[in-house]
Amino acid sequence: MTAIKPISDLRNYNEVLKDCVNGNPVYLTKNGHGKYVILEIEEYDKQKAKIALLQALAEGEADAKENGWHTKNIYDYIFEDSPQNAEMIKSEILSTVKRLCVFPNMGARLSERLLLKTDYRYFVSKNQYVIFYKEENDTVKIYRVLSSRMDYISILFEN
Repeated sequence: MTAIKPISDLRNYNEVLKDCVNGNPVYLTKNGHGKYVILEIEEYDKQKAKIALLQALAEGEADAKENGWHTKNIYDYIFEDSPQNAEMIKSEILSTVKRLCVFPNMGARLSERLLLKTDYRYFVSKNQYVIFYKEENDTVKIYRVLSSRMDYISILFEN
């Protein structure tokens, strides 16, 4: 439950902090206007990660629009060890993308997971690849395809 308290309540900060649990922020007002937010450190770190993810996706989208779409090819990487597996994985990813084009809402909204407003969706394919995409004007645009076994958060935030 959202707690809104005057900043003067910080004189008894233990009572204020009791309301700051389970990801719930405490909003502090000064002269009747919102001024500060108190969050648990874990929740603050989650919020920073969510914002960083959205920024990374937006940067990737802007880069792709400016410089064209390019990828580190999953197929080429797997092909070095197993051409047969590379074909199978490519086929499954393309099949999933085709299904997303027909049923774009089958992927989860990233905003529901991050609790931030974004148009990105994601879907985990049968072969455990996470597909980040958007639906724009009846077109599904794929922004990243990453293995769920990878540290894809670090990959999305690389810089």
